Amino acid sequence: MYKGRIFSFLSIIDKLLLIIEAPIILVCGVLLIGLLLYAAIVRYFLSPFGISVPYEDELSRFFFTWLSLLGASYLLRSGDHPDVSFLKNRIIRKGVIGKVYISMIYLSVIVFLCIILYATLDILPLYYGYYSVVLRIPMVYYYYATVVAFICMIIRYFMKIIQFIRGG
Repeated sequence: MYKGRIFSFLSIIDKLLLIIEAPIILVCGVLLIGLLLYAAIVRYFLSPFGISVPYEDELSRFFFTWLSLLGASYLLRSGDHPDVSFLKNRIIRKGVIGKVYISMIYLSVIVFLCIILYATLDILPLYYGYYSVVLRIPMVYYYYATVVAFICMIIRYFMKIIQFIRGG
């Protein structure tokens, strides 16, 4: 009974994270592809007339940053995030040693993500006054992607530890 409550709680958290991640990934992916296709067409056909897309670089970097960072958290959900699979799958998959080893890998990644998140939050106020050149987008919006994605990844890694230890 206790095991069922934990996994249902983790399922709710997973759905909430998915509600945050999936729309952002989808919108950024579609907009990134559309923007790059539009810029390529304009560059190929209209550059002789002096027409260009000056905001392509800034917007594509913005969409790619959000897409890649939240995409990493989404991939972690499906188990496709990189880890030390040789040792995990072949040598110590079973038993207490295996659980300790895999938990230590997850905890080391959580510690690394927390350090990067702390550093990002520490320098975040510096970027409130900086704006992109063409679109005048506050540069802090680029760094919000790191904050949101790393929080999602930290939560997902804790969920992985709980599921692994509880046998799910």
